Amino acid sequence: MSGPWRTGERYGLTPLFVAALFFIGAAPVFWRLVELRRASLPEAYENSDIYQRIAPALHHGFSALADGRLPLWTAEQWCGVPYLANAAHGVFQPLHAVFLVLPVERALAVHAFLCLTLMGFGFVLFARAVGVGYVAALLGATTYAFCGASAAAMSRPSMAAALVWLPFLLWAIREFGRSRSLS
Repeated sequence: MSGPWRTGERYGLTPLFVAALFFIGAAPVFWRLVELRRASLPEAYENSDIYQRIAPALHHGFSALADGRLPLWTAEQWCGVPYLANAAHGVFQPLHAVFLVLPVERALAVHAFLCLTLMGFGFVLFARAVGVGYVAALLGATTYAFCGASAAAMSRPSMAAALVWLPFLLWAIREFGRSRSLS
């Protein structure tokens, strides 16, 4: 095969751009078809945690940051607990910056779109680093980004962020190992 789609070129600009566009378009479709389906309260129990614990905690922490205060403590949960020390809130997680500029309800959706897109694109990069073809990399990335575990993680922002960074970490390790073996 010739051009940017040939397998010998690890990171062709055109195929990576197409992969990025695919995930940018597929993330909202996945969110709409899987996450926003209408369900009765017993069927929606898995997402009840987002309304009872996660959204109020994110609102508390990121509204304090927006006001210029560090959210060291929260009195709203369990009669008072440390907020900043709890890794589940992910205050310093770079992907959680959307909670600073948008209301929590809207930021949760934007965060999910961002996570799904980056999960897919990161997996494509990792798959290309280990020598997988573009089509196989895109299929693997689609499976990784839109599987059941990813769908469950979208209602838990810290877990979703961890799934985002995994393929990028594996890609960086592979590229570092490649550069060390060449020198």
